[in-house]
Amino acid sequence: MMRLPEVRVHVPASLAEAVALHSRHPGALYLAGGTDLIPNLKHRLYDTSDLISLSRILPVGVAVADGEVSLGAGSLLVDLIEDPALRTHLPALAEALALVAGPLHRNRATLGGNVMLDTRCLYYNQTPAWRAALGHCLKKDGDFCHVIGSGKRCVAARANDSAPLLMALDAQLDFLTAAGPLVVPIRRLYAIDGRFPGHCHTPPSALLTGIRVPAPRGLRRATYRKVRRRAAIDFPQLGVAVALEQDEVGRTASLVVVLGALMPEPRLVKQLDFALGRGLDDTVIDRVAAVAAEQAHPQESIHGSSDWRKEVTAVETRRALHSLRVPIGR
Repeated sequence: MMRLPEVRVHVPASLAEAVALHSRHPGALYLAGGTDLIPNLKHRLYDTSDLISLSRILPVGVAVADGEVSLGAGSLLVDLIEDPALRTHLPALAEALALVAGPLHRNRATLGGNVMLDTRCLYYNQTPAWRAALGHCLKKDGDFCHVIGSGKRCVAARANDSAPLLMALDAQLDFLTAAGPLVVPIRRLYAIDGRFPGHCHTPPSALLTGIRVPAPRGLRRATYRKVRRRAAIDFPQLGVAVALEQDEVGRTASLVVVLGALMPEPRLVKQLDFALGRGLDDTVIDRVAAVAAEQAHPQESIHGSSDWRKEVTAVETRRALHSLRVPIGR
């Protein structure tokens, strides 16, 4: 049986008090739903003796105003999935959140917790005895990445299902820090080194309070496809998010493809300008899928061979685009 280490749980009465507590206890961790944090504590992946509970103070709910959809970071996934406003304005996000883990996890997990989810690796998410027998890894207590065979960089995978789609939708993240509010585009949040759990451009004490997504304009649609070993529970082996905007006759005005669960940061697929101004026919779809697969560089840090996941990238990108297209002159 894996037991929790001894920790002190602080229960602040406000967001400002939570950030102040973190300043006094720099090694503290914020605790919301705890669906990932608690198992990681049992595996002794974090060296902390302080948890700061956010369950009573984080903003929750969905609001639509001023051309934005605002989401409280403390919102439970189960509530967001069924929220009428979210299903009306951002149905793809509701569908993506419905793919997170299993029902029991979604009943406790929060949106903010999923956005800030720690990276994962076959050599990291193990028991202390297992890690010690291997000599530890670069992400925890070691100086060597067993995946790439060097100590230069950690390639633990970013396996949160919300991140690729929120990146495709160009979401903005609202943080509270000791110096005041801080806004960070989600496309600039994550580090390329998997040792960092998701605060590339924020101080460690920064507290995520909300997520803002531009409301859809015209014929913008989006989708998220997830590949995993089982139909529930498992983390993704691959995530593909696509946001597409077409004009009134079906020509592509903008196209964003983001790949998740391959590297420490979700990958924004580049060089897709060839698709703009054209209909999303089979030729364009096949070319976009080929470009996505070419730019996918999966590592052997999670289950599923890297070669297979690279091939599946093209398949899932093609399926996502087929589900979104509107023929020219419909």
